[in-house]
Amino acid sequence: LYLAFNAIHDTLSVPGPFYASDTYAELTANITFELRQRAAGAMYLADQAIGDIVDELKRTNMYDNSVIACVSDNGGNPSSGGNNWPLRGAKKTY
Repeated sequence: LYLAFNAIHDTLSVPGPFYASDTYAELTANITFELRQRAAGAMYLADQAIGDIVDELKRTNMYDNSVIACVSDNGGNPSSGGNNWPLRGAKKTY
């Protein structure tokens, strides 16, 4: 199984029902920058989806024979709320 999430990428967004939920409000209560709030929401949803996959692998007895790798590209975009400190560069720099 190969699965590539685009949930947390250049355009940070969360579905409307989740944006209006108590979970989103609690998750972002201490985050003042709106783009960082959306990034937190998108990452939360990706984490939940990965958890669903792990649960299904366990349910079908495939978990013990699976390799799960979570990787990222070259960092966040500062203009979209990303902060790559202490590393140099940002998304789209080479």
